[in-house]
Amino acid sequence: MNIYDEAKAFRAALQVVVLEGEGILDTLDGAEPLKNFPSGSCGVVSNLFAYYLCQSGLEANEISVVVDQDSFHSVKTHAWVQLGNKYIDLTASQFPEITDKEIVVQDSQSLGWLVSLKNLAESQDNGHVYINHPELHTDLADFEDLYEQVTRRIVRT
Repeated sequence: MNIYDEAKAFRAALQVVVLEGEGILDTLDGAEPLKNFPSGSCGVVSNLFAYYLCQSGLEANEISVVVDQDSFHSVKTHAWVQLGNKYIDLTASQFPEITDKEIVVQDSQSLGWLVSLKNLAESQDNGHVYINHPELHTDLADFEDLYEQVTRRIVRT
């Protein structure tokens, strides 16, 4: 399995759901953050993609971080997927001052910006790093319908 190709296909499927408009997003529990995709949707997207990878038999988690205001470009919070020693960010393009890529895949021991952001959060008194096992049913939303809408639109090339 090529993780970049999987991430690209999943992100493309997400974009199809988003482009179908607010009509579909309004009917899906937990889809509100996707209305400004990729901005502000990193948590939902990372949770769904990590869940998708787990359903494929892989062990993936969502990493979310909180950093002090104005300490890392415009980033205050962000989330991405950890798969083994790789970090995968499907919403990286919401930070054009950091990257021009839609999808970022970095080694967790690299000098990449996701690693730097995680290290910064760990070093700050008010910073936090959360490692979450992906779930479709949470206290905040039931993502099952949204997940199904996305996964049925995945196209393999």
